[in-house]
Amino acid sequence: MILHNAIGLESDIQSLLEKSILHMDSIQIRAWMKYEFDPSSMFCMIVDNRVVSCLQTKRKVFYNGNNKCMATVFTMAATLPDYRQRKYFSSLLEAALNKSSANDLLTIVYTTFPKLFESRSFYPISKTLKYCIPAYKCEKGNDKNVFTYHEEMDLFPVYEAFLSNFNGCIHYTKKELDTFLNYQIASNKKIIVTKHDNEITGFLIYKNLKDFIRIDYMMYLDSASVYDAFHYLSLRTSALSFVVSEYERFEKLFLLDYPRQEGTILVRLNHYKLFSQWTNMDITNAKQYFEQLNQATWMHMID
Repeated sequence: MILHNAIGLESDIQSLLEKSILHMDSIQIRAWMKYEFDPSSMFCMIVDNRVVSCLQTKRKVFYNGNNKCMATVFTMAATLPDYRQRKYFSSLLEAALNKSSANDLLTIVYTTFPKLFESRSFYPISKTLKYCIPAYKCEKGNDKNVFTYHEEMDLFPVYEAFLSNFNGCIHYTKKELDTFLNYQIASNKKIIVTKHDNEITGFLIYKNLKDFIRIDYMMYLDSASVYDAFHYLSLRTSALSFVVSEYERFEKLFLLDYPRQEGTILVRLNHYKLFSQWTNMDITNAKQYFEQLNQATWMHMID
């Protein structure tokens, strides 16, 4: 049986995630439940009187230039190990797509398993790249320009300025960004900001691991901000690992350090005729739309 919400199932969902999501520890899962869990828009599969699979969806604002519409984003998905390979998640996916098609012009997902979605009219529109840079290569920059984030700092102007370089993107409101930052902090991650002339020019969200620092998200207004933040972190570890979009040319900042592909962003046009009217473009699928954009896209905060 498929439920179109998880109202009253908070403890069941948390238990499911703890047993299914290996890359998240208990602290991260509790933080996700507090800040990201939305029972009204989660799909659940009930088998043997228990929740065996779930799919969290969120409605976000999608921008085409100055025009905006609502999009459905698939975020958290999990299935109990003993119930996998039974097409339970596929059933949840179909139910979520039916609801998305009835409400929004497009559906978006970020995943490392794109084939599952390509078979359902999703098109890959961009990839993410993962770099690993030794600390000794991060000497360029001034760590004196780096400061620890606190809630009085307003990072929204930097977020907006960074996204102005891209098009065809999900945009957070200030409230959504603040919630996202609180979620990261509650997940035992740290946030640093860079300043030039007392103005915030960038921020990074990272986690200290045993042998390296993993940077999960970063936004910056210039390369100097990147150099400053990386130099600051390099003094505290032996290597930096980070993921960026394929349009961020970090090979120009760190020569001979080549990335590997990490994940794929896929988009499905739920109603291509309506979407064509909204964009004033003659298109039949998401791939055509993104190929016609004059700017690159960036959607790292949707997962």
